[in-house]
Amino acid sequence: MNTSLRLMAPFAIAALALAACTSAPSAPSGDSSAPAAPAQSAAQPAPQGDDQAAPQSTPGTQTPAPTQAVMGALPDAGVGAIAAALATQPGTVVGLDDGIDDNGEWEVDILPDGANKAVEVKVLNGQVTGTQPDTDDDDVLSVQGMTVPIEAAITKAFTMLQGTFDSADLEMLNGVPTWVIDIDPPNMADDDQKVQINAVTGEAVLVAD
Repeated sequence: MNTSLRLMAPFAIAALALAACTSAPSAPSGDSSAPAAPAQSAAQPAPQGDDQAAPQSTPGTQTPAPTQAVMGALPDAGVGAIAAALATQPGTVVGLDDGIDDNGEWEVDILPDGANKAVEVKVLNGQVTGTQPDTDDDDVLSVQGMTVPIEAAITKAFTMLQGTFDSADLEMLNGVPTWVIDIDPPNMADDDQKVQINAVTGEAVLVAD
């Protein structure tokens, strides 16, 4: 009996080793579940929500932006209004009115070359919204001899008074082409301040509250 047991012992050991080898592949079966992780990454269409949200900002730029007063300078909206008006109606700018009291719509008065009447050009957000004849009869006379453009006159006015731009008009005063520029005071409590600037020499001839 002892001899047979000794002979069977090596076979028993081999059988145990074989069983261990056959059970080892059970570990890779657990690894086979690992590819499930990439499946979660496939469920990452969340960035599409960001792509859909981005275009919503584009329509917002199309809504009319109200004119904002700028202390001590002509607002960019005014500069843009002049450029848009001249692109539609070439000539000499003889007047400019801010759009604060008119829902952001600027008014640019232009005297076409060789014409005897100025034209009012309405501009909103850099776009011309309409034109109509101007009723001022002094435009032709005031343009004669004028060498100081409206932007330079406004810049000169702000070196003398502080506030925000209201309007500028080219007029004939005492036989001299003169820019009359209205500036709202900083506290907005008082009436407009006026600066009269010689449109030939660029000198300020009158500053009045």
